[in-house]
Formats: sequence, C-alpha cells, structure tokens
Amino acid sequence: MIKPTVILILLFTVAGSIFLKRYPRTTVKYTTSEGYHTFIMASFAGIVLYSVAYILVTAFTLVWPVGAFYIGSLFKSFVSVLMPSVSDEVLNLASVSIIAFLLARFIPRWQIKRELKKGKDPFVDAWIDDAYGDKTPEFTSLAFKSSRLGLPIAFTLSNKKVYIGFPLEFGMVCNDIHVLPLISGYRCEDKLDLHYVIDYKPVIQKIHEQEYGDMSPREGAKLVAEKFSIVIPHREIVHANLHDMEYRDHFNETRFDRDEVKASNVHFETDITKSKTTFGSRAYTYLKSWFK
Repeated sequence: MIKPTVILILLFTVAGSIFLKRYPRTTVKYTTSEGYHTFIMASFAGIVLYSVAYILVTAFTLVWPVGAFYIGSLFKSFVSVLMPSVSDEVLNLASVSIIAFLLARFIPRWQIKRELKKGKDPFVDAWIDDAYGDKTPEFTSLAFKSSRLGLPIAFTLSNKKVYIGFPLEFGMVCNDIHVLPLISGYRCEDKLDLHYVIDYKPVIQKIHEQEYGDMSPREGAKLVAEKFSIVIPHREIVHANLHDMEYRDHFNETRFDRDEVKASNVHFETDITKSKTTFGSRAYTYLKSWFK
C-alpha cells in the first residue's frame, strides 16, 4: 500500500508542476530544467500553493462557519458515494488540494491577462531574460536581438555555406531553427571572406505579388515565409552574427589587405579609461561592474 507521505509529495509535485509551466516568469526555467532540479522546483512550488490553500480554507471556515459546514457536508456526501468510509482528514486534504490546484491554474492566467493589458507578452519577456543562460538553445539571444533591431542574421554552416535571413521559429527546447533566407552564399577557403551568390528578395517579392496579391499583406507574407523557410540544425551552425548589408562596402574600404590601408598606420587605444568617447566611458563602467 502506498504511504500517505508519498501521496502528499506526489500532490505537491503535480500542483507545483502545473503552476510552474503556466506562470510566465517560471515557464522557461522549469521547462529547461533537468533531473532533481525539476523535482525540487515543482515540490517547493507545490508546498507554497498548499500552504496558501490551507490558509484560505482556514480563513473561510473562521469567517463563515455556517457556509463552510454546509459546503463541507455537500462535499462529504458526494465523496461518500465512492468512498463510504472516508475520514475527515482525507476530506480536509481533498478540499485543500482542490483549492491548491485551482490556484495553480488561475494565478498564472490572472498574471498573463494583467501583462497583456499593459501591452506586454509575459512569455516572450521571460524568454528574453533567460536567453543568455546555458539552458536555452544556442543563438536564442541573437534571434531576439535580430527581432529588436530589425537586422538579419548570417549563419555560417559547417560546410562553409552561409544563409542570411530572419529567424521565424525557434523554441525553448529544440534542435533546429527556421530561417527565411534573404541572401545565401559561401565563405572562401583561404580568407573565409563572404561571397554573395543568390538574392532571394526579388524572387520572394515577385511570387508574393503574383500568387498572394489578393490576400492581406500579413496572410501573404506568412504563406511565403512557410514556403521559402529553411531549417538549420543547431549542430551545423559554426558561427552566427547580425548582418547589416548596407555597411558591407564600408568594411571593404578599411580592410588591411588592401593597398591603401596599412595595419601599421592604425592606432588603437587599449586603455579604455582614457577614451574620450561616450562608448569608452560606458564600457569601462560596465566592465568594472563585473568585478564588484
């Protein structure tokens, strides 16, 4: 026979798991947790929920004893159909468990509605906060930067193929990333310079106008993105960076391997404390905070 303590721990864990999966600020950490960390997080959250539920049930009994007795009698008569010999202790545990599971379900829903009224997506905000952790998939933080700055990402693959585009789909627990390519190319063998080969933008725009011109721009763009998106496994990505194609010519003009640019004529200020620029002073302040 299963011991009562085992059943109680199971109830704590299930209630805590429901809460942690639904609550925006904990869903990423809980989903990406592993092993005993997952159990500890769920059981601790369950204990907190059961404690709050016990306080609510006790307060309700003290504030309105007649109503509490009436509801308890109805609940006991309902349970006695299945378990005629049920004890008062089991009934009390069942009532507290029902309240705890209701809290686990409706507190996250209330928080989500509250954040949405402020114009925020609580799940996205929580994911952005955890994007720099080691539990989230690779390049997650870069994907958020791409969305915020409106810049595509250049993905360099293990075979030196390069895709430049916007990430469309990536999850908290996944092994690949869906990308809408704008330009594809490759890196040469000797200097690893990036060479553009295919420009997808004119083709995508033309197909969008011909096939989906009668749709709304949002629906047409969604269908085009689904048709032309590519899936890149994380294990095949060697390097990724934001890529602003408008500045390509500026960087080409300042290459050290060009005749007019000599590395010996370039001076770098290595001590950022002497920098007169705003960036230098901010960088120094930021670096000092690492060692506090």
